[in-house]
This record gives sequence, structure tokens and C-alpha cells, in this order.
Amino acid sequence: MFQDYLGRLRANPCGFLRVETPLIETVGVLTAPADPDAWLSLYVTPDLSLNASLFVLDHCAPVFRKKVGRSPLFILGPLPQGKYVVMLPSAAFGRSLQGFPVIAPASTPNLTVEMAFYGGNSQYSLAAFSVRPVSAQDSEQRSNRSQVIARDPAR
Repeated sequence: MFQDYLGRLRANPCGFLRVETPLIETVGVLTAPADPDAWLSLYVTPDLSLNASLFVLDHCAPVFRKKVGRSPLFILGPLPQGKYVVMLPSAAFGRSLQGFPVIAPASTPNLTVEMAFYGGNSQYSLAAFSVRPVSAQDSEQRSNRSQVIARDPAR
């Protein structure tokens, strides 16, 4: 079974960024200070597993790169539906505590951003996330949260 998975992954591991609408602004934060001159890279991944994420980082080119800068916040820009990995080299955090990129959940009427995981190893600090269409269940949950907030007398 694992060999089948590796075969599929190697057949088309890198994917591509298909720029199509709708798009959603994708924002994140670093959990520790990083070198402002370090590069944050975005990759398309075939799935959101750690194995696929590490494979893509080792074998594929990023679809987007930007310098970290001085702020812990970062914007990856508006993204279409897809599965992504954002990566910062672990060395960007120096010898202090290793930090990680964390993607903020977000929703529009059409799309939602969900982080699958964040973590890394001695080489990479990464987060895997998806941008997917909003389902009827998502819309119902959002509506229920709005009704609860509207009825909360403390607000």
C-alpha cells in the first residue's frame, strides 16, 4: 500500500498553482522570531500528510517566495482552492527555539482555509493547509455561531 502511495506521489508530486477564482486571502504567523532575510516558501502538495509535505519540499520548486521581514505576521496572498505547504528553513530561527509558521483559519462565502498541521524537523519548519470550497455543513455551523453570538446578552 505504501509503495502504491509513493508511486502516485512520484508520478505528479509537485502539482501547480492554478490561478482561478474564487480566491481567499491567506494569512499566518511565525511562532518565534526569525531572521528577517530568511525566505518563506509556498508549495503545492498532492495531500496534507507529513510524508507528502517533506517529499514536496525536497523535490519541487516553490510556487511563491517572500522574505520574512521583521513582523511575525505574513500574507501568502489570495490563493485558489488547493493543498499547500508553507516552509521556512529551521536555520532561520538561529540557535534559539525553533519556531513554525501557523496558518490562520479563514472563510469567505465560497472558500475556507484550514490548517492540517504544523511542525518540522531539523531542516524545515512547515505548515500544511488546504483551501477548499465551503460546504453546506460549514455554512450551517457559521450560521449557528452567528445566532448564538446574537443571543448572548453579554455581547
